[in-house]
Amino acid sequence: MKTTLSIVAMALVLFLSSFGKTKNGAGISVTYAMNHYLEHIIHGQGNLNERLFTKDFEMTVYTQDNERKINKRQLMKFLKKTKGLSYDCETTYKILDSSPQCTIVKASMTFEHFTRIDYITLRLDNEDWKISKVVSTYP
Repeated sequence: MKTTLSIVAMALVLFLSSFGKTKNGAGISVTYAMNHYLEHIIHGQGNLNERLFTKDFEMTVYTQDNERKINKRQLMKFLKKTKGLSYDCETTYKILDSSPQCTIVKASMTFEHFTRIDYITLRLDNEDWKISKVVSTYP
């Protein structure tokens, strides 16, 4: 009985540890990075792992006649302030282009009266896919 329980526990650990890995079995995958990022942006869940972002991360938000640049530290501060805040929108994303070192993703957040589009650039940094740039628009 003890052996069976140990085998089941080990299988469960191996199964759960396989999520969020890159193709070669190590690091953060594009899917994990995107899902984690969007969960925090849309649903304000917990603390966003700073490991998901490159050191030179930059976000640019375009609204009508305004442009605002945000660095990694400012984004983390904003997300901590809005922890628990959940937006009522439908969210989808798709990979627009991908290469061995860079991936570009389009994330759409559709609200009742407007849509926010984020163009997200991820770079492979060692074995982790990290978000290096986000450009947000309100078409």
